Amino acid sequence: LAAHALAIRALLLSRAMELDIQAVPLFDEEGREETGEEARIRVLLEQEVKPAAPSEAECRRFYEARPNAFQSPAVTEASHILVAATGPDEALWDAARLTAESHLALVQARPEAFGDLARRVSDCPSRTSGGALGQLVRGDLAPEVEEALAGLEPDAVCPSPVRSRFGWHVLKLDRRAESQRLPFDHVRPWIEDMLQERSWRAAAARYVGELGEAAREQGVAISLTTEGQVSGGPVSLGALLDMEAEGFRAWLETADPELAGLART
Repeated sequence: LAAHALAIRALLLSRAMELDIQAVPLFDEEGREETGEEARIRVLLEQEVKPAAPSEAECRRFYEARPNAFQSPAVTEASHILVAATGPDEALWDAARLTAESHLALVQARPEAFGDLARRVSDCPSRTSGGALGQLVRGDLAPEVEEALAGLEPDAVCPSPVRSRFGWHVLKLDRRAESQRLPFDHVRPWIEDMLQERSWRAAAARYVGELGEAAREQGVAISLTTEGQVSGGPVSLGALLDMEAEGFRAWLETADPELAGLART
């Protein structure tokens, strides 16, 4: 793999020099700057590799072949009243449970008062919104709370408080929207981008393969300087592309001992 990477890099740089490509290095999202050679290779590929844009028919075939791949997540809307409890003291947890049960009794007697009660007594910041937790997907809540909500119908209150690592919860399921398949027009931009990337990779691989075939026929030779640059040398590029691992290691020990040392580590 290392031999192929070096050979491909040499092929692309040779082609960039042949076309006299100049490029200004760019920075990535993490602020790292390209080297001059990386910039020239990038511009070369931008100029030379032109894959065809995927058609609507191709995008639709991809969509239809994957009926389970484009699903909206199941969404739950729920509210709760939290009676906080932490630590190993079970007496504290028992006292919190009794408080939660008293809140639950009030809610069961007057379900419409859930929000007002949450604003007054809940230990969760959601009290400011009447205990509403917003739109939730799987993994947003403690597993015990999610399991309890999964067994409720919309507008139902859980018949008993639920314990989690945060304390005791009085739970109410407000709404549930099941997972649905997203329409084609909604996901088409993503499919186009994905197919375009796939097409570009295939075109780039063909382009490098064509350069490699030309190099074999022309007997191009490369080696590395101590600075890691490509220079003239006795090893043909065609041979490097076909070289087995042991042969490559031996060549690398001679051509660039420092890089060989890094490879060994």
